[in-house]
Amino acid sequence: MTGFMLLVRIAAVLLGAYAMAVVAVAMMQRQLLYHPPSAALPAPQEAGLPAMRPVTLKTADGLDLTAWYAPPAGEDGLVILHLHGNAGSLANRAHKYRPFLEAGHGLLAVEYRGYAGNPGRPHEQGLVSDARAGLLWLQAESVPLERIVLYGESLGSGVAVLAADARPLAAVVLETPYDSMVAVGREHYPWLPVGWFLRDRYAAAARIPRVRAPILMLVGGRDRTIPPPRAEALLAAAPEPARMARFPGAAHNDLFDHGAAATVLEFLDSLPLSGTVAKGE
Repeated sequence: MTGFMLLVRIAAVLLGAYAMAVVAVAMMQRQLLYHPPSAALPAPQEAGLPAMRPVTLKTADGLDLTAWYAPPAGEDGLVILHLHGNAGSLANRAHKYRPFLEAGHGLLAVEYRGYAGNPGRPHEQGLVSDARAGLLWLQAESVPLERIVLYGESLGSGVAVLAADARPLAAVVLETPYDSMVAVGREHYPWLPVGWFLRDRYAAAARIPRVRAPILMLVGGRDRTIPPPRAEALLAAAPEPARMARFPGAAHNDLFDHGAAATVLEFLDSLPLSGTVAKGE
């Protein structure tokens, strides 16, 4: 066998191995993206949230989802609709919910399909439908869109942008956000043609120009899960008024240990006469 033929054979083997790796990741992509817990949600009281109660959201495709709700302290108070990240459940976010409840804000914490005992399987269209079911539930409870704050965390930030669309919401808060899941995938798998096979793309940067509400982004300077440039790209695409709050010492999951709650509460306090939040820092 000549040296050239040996190189051809080695190249063929490597190409075959690469193709198999691409196919394997493509087939497992939703298992890699979504990490739902199998355990059912506890009662809110068991998670240390006695002010909240379980409610049922009905999605457009016929699912009944368990969520947690607490009304605002005042009749005209804001209600935060919270959309969590790709792992864990509402029970893991009690420390994030308490500051808002203690400040008198209402809170609807949406649990996704396929998570913590809810029926269905997670996917992009489904999670956006879950968020919209939360919006409709609040409206049925006589909470107008103008008093609803969509709050998306990590994966949920993309869900929030897609669900917000052009609705006249009070505000949109995006914790550790990204411009698209394709861009995040390329950060983690630069050797894969992510743009070719990714099914749940969460193209937030393409949709955020439609948002018609003040936007606050929370970004950790040491975030390696969703690196800060992904949030910077989203901010560049965002309409006015939009701003970014940076937490240089924070990583992906610990922004609330670095003062994020106080930053969000200050932002919410500015909303009644909003439209004054400036883009940038």
